[in-house]
Amino acid sequence: MRISLISILFFTVLFKISAQEILIDSIIITGNKRTKERVILRELTFKAKDSLNIKEGFESIVSYNEKRLLSIGLFNHVKISFTEDPNHGNEYNVHIVVNENWYLFPSPIFELADRNFNLWWYELNRDITRVNYGLRGEHVNLTGNRDKLTLTAQLGYTRKLELKYHFPFLDAKGNWTASFNAYYSDVKEMAYKTVGNKTQFGSYNDEVMQTRIRIGGDIGYRQNLYLSHIFRLEFHKNTINDYAATILNPDYFLNSDTKIEFFFFNYTLFYDNREFRIFPEAGDYFHLNFKKEGLYIFNDYDNMSLALEYEKYFNYKSKLIWNFRGKVKANLIRNKLAFANNSAFGWGEDLLRGYDLYAIDGSDFAYLKLGINYKFFERKYDLSNVLHVSQFNKIDLKLYFGIGFDSGYVNERDYIETNNFSNRIIYGYGPSFGLMLYNTYLFSIDYSWNHTGEGGIFVRNKISF
Repeated sequence: MRISLISILFFTVLFKISAQEILIDSIIITGNKRTKERVILRELTFKAKDSLNIKEGFESIVSYNEKRLLSIGLFNHVKISFTEDPNHGNEYNVHIVVNENWYLFPSPIFELADRNFNLWWYELNRDITRVNYGLRGEHVNLTGNRDKLTLTAQLGYTRKLELKYHFPFLDAKGNWTASFNAYYSDVKEMAYKTVGNKTQFGSYNDEVMQTRIRIGGDIGYRQNLYLSHIFRLEFHKNTINDYAATILNPDYFLNSDTKIEFFFFNYTLFYDNREFRIFPEAGDYFHLNFKKEGLYIFNDYDNMSLALEYEKYFNYKSKLIWNFRGKVKANLIRNKLAFANNSAFGWGEDLLRGYDLYAIDGSDFAYLKLGINYKFFERKYDLSNVLHVSQFNKIDLKLYFGIGFDSGYVNERDYIETNNFSNRIIYGYGPSFGLMLYNTYLFSIDYSWNHTGEGGIFVRNKISF
């Protein structure tokens, strides 16, 4: 009797365990008029003929994979569902329905030349002459392989010609990628020095003050769903006129030089399993970057740097989201850097809350950002009755309220006379409001204070392409 009871209990447990495993018989994709199926399949955490553990139910699997597909910027909406095959017990078909985004963006250029909107608005008196204008043609899914082509012809404050192309499928599995870019620009006013932690601009007799030429390409390897490697080689040639090199700042390229030419090699490793990369709600991100500038073909520049970055996001019921982000960067060759190659905080993503108006230069830096956001509104609007463009007639709108605290340190070894924000701990904090449309466009506004007690309203935007 005892043996029978034990046997029944054993087989009951075994049945429950096996019932938690299902077999995916097929994956059926609809709505992808342009996008190749392999682009969608590559982003999923499962594939056909996989055995899938559904211990926590279908909901978490569906939610996570829908967010992954929305994160790549090709779709307005994604719906994933599992249906049991009536002819085969414990086998399921996966149905994925996508609504494609608008892919071709022929757009006029009317944008600020300065590094952020807040600098132009507050410090540069909203000077309309500091605007770039022209035409940019961008296709984010040219052949249906999520390949991106960008052509830019620009006049105004910065004259620019640029060609960029990225192709993510050198092989059938999409493990190997490639990209190419060519770039030319010139300006008649240049940022030549930092004084009082603020960028100084100079010009001379309406002459071209600075030109930049860049040509390069890279090969990438996507090791798995989350881990990628990129190997890049690029040539740079930058020149300034004699007035800038001798009068404005002899240390711009060092030794009153008027040009700098160099090749550089760059290796980048990414680990990324974030949900919604433009405004992550969960997951983590790791980034390693090794760069060697100057490959002994030219002797103009010799530098080597290493940067490490990590982000972590947590959430409670996809409503309350908190995160931290840390980054360190160091130059491994300790030669004196030219002013042109000595940037730290104030550019791109390396910007601390409350310091939009400042440039904090240095050879090495570290920072930590902490934030908490509450998604207090989320709704989908169907406007198909009045708007007959399928890419835009279903609006996904999300609103966030948050608060953040950033702190950092910049090591400046040479240019320290009038820049007192380096070589000390700085910090900024304040509330923010965010708006996301179509899971692709993010607009945010915050009120932030820095360590001096100075506060201000700052606006930002991102696009997930």
